[in-house]
Amino acid sequence: MRKPGAPERVLRFGALLLTVAALTACGGGGSSAHELRLDSQVVRLPRSAHIHDVALEADSTGQPLATVHAAPGDVVRFTARDNHTHAVAFDADALAPDARAFLERTAQLSGPPLISAGARWIVNLDGAPPGRYPFRCLSHDRRGLLIVGS
Repeated sequence: MRKPGAPERVLRFGALLLTVAALTACGGGGSSAHELRLDSQVVRLPRSAHIHDVALEADSTGQPLATVHAAPGDVVRFTARDNHTHAVAFDADALAPDARAFLERTAQLSGPPLISAGARWIVNLDGAPPGRYPFRCLSHDRRGLLIVGS
């Protein structure tokens, strides 16, 4: 039997492991200009990496989520700003084949459900091919776009 709050801890720990594994694989263990804080853990990012934030909130107006311009090696942080469930996924059918292959290979085509305010999903773009990456919150049918430049 799980203790209250256990799924949130597992979710955040999983996001931390995914980020740490990806950054370790790309040599992100050196000095950095940025840090990602996940609960009590700190992940150091390479100097060249930028953190892009996408806030997730329930919204019945149909307003787009965000358009994010990023570079390979950057990080996108999706954060729930309310206690509604948010499920973010990239639109696999609208992705270029190389972008889809990258997201599938890195297990980032869709994130875990974010079930409480402050819950996060981190997408690491190290090795991401340039292109358009449409995404949406499946829970609220709100769309966004990630544009990865070269």
